[in-house]
Amino acid sequence: MTGAGAHIATDECDRVWFVNTQFGLRIYDSTGLEIGNWNMSLNSSYIIYDILILPNYVLLISHEQQKKIFRYDPQVTCL
Repeated sequence: MTGAGAHIATDECDRVWFVNTQFGLRIYDSTGLEIGNWNMSLNSSYIIYDILILPNYVLLISHEQQKKIFRYDPQVTCL
């Protein structure tokens, strides 16, 4: 992990969703192994600030410069 992190969230599978403001999302399992990532650093207007995971895995992500909250449905489940 880098010093560019902002916030983390955990889900019911003990996965850690780590917000890296210079990249996007990195997802780790309960042992700390990176199991996924989502590059959201397309330009400076998409710097992620925070994340909220709803019970149905819908993500609410706030973007710093745009001062908006975006809803994403990545279609993931707890296996």
